Amino acid sequence: MVDRRDRSDRRDRSDRREHSDRRERPDRRERPDRRERPDRREDPAATGELDEQQRETALGRMLGALESSERQWQSIPELASKCGVTEARAREILSSEATVVLSRGKSGREIARLENR
Repeated sequence: MVDRRDRSDRRDRSDRREHSDRRERPDRRERPDRRERPDRREDPAATGELDEQQRETALGRMLGALESSERQWQSIPELASKCGVTEARAREILSSEATVVLSRGKSGREIARLENR
């Protein structure tokens, strides 16, 4: 004796197959290649270039984070993520600041602290 649930399950599966074939799927070849979009290269945010105001804002945020932290040292990746800049950009900004000391922690990560702390 065949259970009725088995029959209904079979019908449901076959219905799903039919409906899935009917869905329109975009052809991968029709989508533009991300590497070919020139507008991403020209955008300063995409290249990581900051104007003077953005640089000052990022520096202020990083200095504020270093001042308000209970820890004396903070990692560069942590500061970068708090300020919304890349690690390389954060390193560049902090290295140009005289009141910031850069070093390497025991784990090998780059760390920063304020000179007066």
